[in-house]
Amino acid sequence: MEAKSQAYGGEINAWVTQIFGELQIYQDTIEEGSFVDDAAILKYMEKSVGKNEAYPVGLYMGDDSCVYLDGLGWVLGDDWVLVEREWYVDGKDNDTFAFGEPYYDSMTGQVCVSASVHVDYPDAVRVLATDVYLDYVSGLIAEIAAQKEVEAFLVTGASQTILAHLNSEMIAVILGEAQEDTLYGNIGKALSEGRNGLISAFIMSV
Repeated sequence: MEAKSQAYGGEINAWVTQIFGELQIYQDTIEEGSFVDDAAILKYMEKSVGKNEAYPVGLYMGDDSCVYLDGLGWVLGDDWVLVEREWYVDGKDNDTFAFGEPYYDSMTGQVCVSASVHVDYPDAVRVLATDVYLDYVSGLIAEIAAQKEVEAFLVTGASQTILAHLNSEMIAVILGEAQEDTLYGNIGKALSEGRNGLISAFIMSV
């Protein structure tokens, strides 16, 4: 059982690491300052659309001066307040890409989560982000559950929010809200102690 949990956990970690690694390259390139203006940055961001099936909509970026760039070409609505969007609020405090809270995409019905980061920019507080779809992780978790030997779910380290879980009702639940469950309590404690990556929690019932 331990070997299987390690293997599945390794796959999930590799998936997250690959995504964040790719996004880091985009961030580094934008921050290098070699683009003459925002139009040139947008042209570069457009190349991210469809490059990875985990974030097919590509990159988008905005700042507190109301500049919004979208690789997919989406245009802000009149009632859309950029600086109040969760991805912006979360991202402006992130030095590296991090996941926010999961939500259901109304157009696809799929569970996704924003990954966002603060971007170095002299004239405004600028945030770079994308929407990551959790189909791959959800599929792995369903595969694990089918074996009825181990349980797995994906959770953010900072907010301790569950991103992917076999039980759809658990998605977006914060571990602290499920402390009565020994499994979630143990993992929440480990995250609070600064651990990340694969965390195994064994439960013995008597």
